[in-house]
Amino acid sequence: MTLAAVILALALIAVFAIQLPPIVAFVRTVRKGSGANGRQGHFVFSPSCLRAQRVNLQLAVSGVRATASHVGTVVVANEAAEPHTDPFAPQAVCVLCLRGRDPFLYECLRGLLLQDYPHYDVLIVVDSESDPSLQTVVKVLRELPAGYRRADEVRIEVIERVYPYGALKGSALIHAARVIREAPYEVVALLDADVIPHPSWLRELVGPLQDPSVGVTFGNRWYMPEKAEWGSLIRYIWNVGAVVQMFWNRFTWGGSVALRKVLFCHRELSARWRRSLSTDTVIYQVARHHGWEARFVPTILMVNRESCSVRKLFPWITRQLLVGKLYHPGWPWVLGHGLGTSLALGVAMAFCFVALLLGRWIAFAIVLGVLLGYWAGNVVIVHAVEKAVQNVVRGQGRKATWLTPRVWTKLILAMPVTQFFNAAAIIATFFVTGVSWRGIRYRLEGTRVKMEKYCTFADSAQEGASATQSL
Repeated sequence: MTLAAVILALALIAVFAIQLPPIVAFVRTVRKGSGANGRQGHFVFSPSCLRAQRVNLQLAVSGVRATASHVGTVVVANEAAEPHTDPFAPQAVCVLCLRGRDPFLYECLRGLLLQDYPHYDVLIVVDSESDPSLQTVVKVLRELPAGYRRADEVRIEVIERVYPYGALKGSALIHAARVIREAPYEVVALLDADVIPHPSWLRELVGPLQDPSVGVTFGNRWYMPEKAEWGSLIRYIWNVGAVVQMFWNRFTWGGSVALRKVLFCHRELSARWRRSLSTDTVIYQVARHHGWEARFVPTILMVNRESCSVRKLFPWITRQLLVGKLYHPGWPWVLGHGLGTSLALGVAMAFCFVALLLGRWIAFAIVLGVLLGYWAGNVVIVHAVEKAVQNVVRGQGRKATWLTPRVWTKLILAMPVTQFFNAAAIIATFFVTGVSWRGIRYRLEGTRVKMEKYCTFADSAQEGASATQSL
C-alpha cells in the first residue's frame, strides 16, 4: 500500500505542476500590464425602429433633448477630466446590447459616456421599445446632455429581426453590424451592462489593435463580492481558474471586447451569431480563421461586486462551460483538466480514508501530506493571482481590498467544494437539453440552438424571469 501511496502522491504533484505554466504566464502578463473637457455630441433615435405610436418613449426623448437647455440642473461637469491624447486612437463605436434593467446599468452607462477617448460614438441596441432598460438610459442622458459627455453621438436602435436559431444577443449584434456597416468606424467595442468601464477602458482596449496582426482584444471579469456568501466565494474561486484558462486558450469574453470593424461586420461572423448560443466565443473562431490574433488586455479585468447564492450558481457555471464545449477549440483542455484534477483528488481522499481504516499510517501520512500541500499550493496561487489583479483594479481608481482574514478562512474551506462543483458542472454539460437567459428558453439539439418562444422582457418578467441573468 505504501507503493500505491507514493504513486498517488506523484500523480497529485504532477496534476499540480501541469496547471502552473498558465498561471505563471497569467500573473506575469497582469503584472506587466498593471505597470502600465466633455465633448459635444448629439442623441439620435433610429426612426426606422422607434415608431411614432410609442408616445411615452418619444416624450422621454424630448425630455432628454430639453435637458441641454437646463445645464444648471446637471451636476456632472467635474467628472470629465481632460481627454487623453494617444497617437493611435481610431474612430470607434461602443455597442451595448440591453434587455432588462441590470443592477449596474446606471454606472455602466455613465462610465461609457465619459471615456477619455478622442472620438467615439455609442450604439445601444434593445429588443423592444418597452424594455425597462430604456428608463435608465433616458435618466443617464438627462444627467449627461451634449457638452457634458464625451461620446460624440448616442444612438438607440431596436432589433428589427429576431433570429430563432441563435441567442437574442446575436440578433442584436447582427442588427448593430447592419447599422454601422457604412459608417467610417475602424473599431467596434462591445461591453455588457454589468461592466462599469473606467475612464481609460476604451483607450486600453483599443490600444493593441495598433499591431496589424491583432484583430480582437478582450479583458475578463473578476469578482470582488461585497458580501462574502458561500455562493459568491465558490464563484470567485471558480472564476480564478476560468480566467486563467480563458487567457491561456484565448477565450474571448464579450463583457469587454474590441474588434476591427471589418471583422465585426464580416458576414461570416453574422452567420455564426445567427446560429450560436454564444456571441463572444465564436469571435475567436472567425478571427483565427482569417489569420488575426486575439490578444488579452490585462488592464481590462473588470470588477463585478454582485453576490450569488449557491442555488443559482450551478446553472450559471454549467452555462459558462457549455458555450466553451459547443464552440471553442480549447474545450478538450478544460475538460481534461477539470475532470482529471477532480478524479485525482477524489481518489486521494478515498485512499486516505481506506488507509486510516486499515491502520496503514505511513501510506495515510504520505497521501494526506501531499493533499494538504496541494491545497496550500492553491491558496498561494489564488493569493498571487489576486494580488496581481488588485494592482490592476487600483490602477482603475477602484477599491481592491476585500479579502479579510475571515473571508480568507471561508475561501480556503470553499476551495475543495469548488473543485468538485466544477467537475459536476462539466459532466452536466453533456446532459443539458436547454438553457434560459433573460426569460427566453433555448432548446439544444447537439450544437443546434432553437429559441422556443420569443417575448419582450416585460412579458417574460411577468412570467417570473430574473432581471439579473445574462442576455
